[in-house]
Amino acid sequence: MKKAILTLTAFATILSSGLIANQASAATVQGNQPTKIETQSTIYSSITMRVGEGRKIAGDHVSISAANPTNCLGLDGFGNLTAFAAGTGTVVAEWNSGTRVVYYVTVQP
Repeated sequence: MKKAILTLTAFATILSSGLIANQASAATVQGNQPTKIETQSTIYSSITMRVGEGRKIAGDHVSISAANPTNCLGLDGFGNLTAFAAGTGTVVAEWNSGTRVVYYVTVQP
């Protein structure tokens, strides 16, 4: 009986040692790989501007998605938003990380 218990104990020790070694090597491999975190969120904001006023809109890709009248807002290639006439519009700024900011713009005379 003692031989059976000793054999089982030795066998369990060998198995648990093998599992611990495998887990340790897996942790080492995972620790060497870079972590990539992607976020995708949309933020909504309101802006009130006066005719002739300008604002800088930051983002990797910035565009006017809607404007009423169409000439009330202007946007250049550097993200400079200019209010030209009374009206409303929507400007979208997107970053390569997946974050998006939607600006609801009201232009007052």
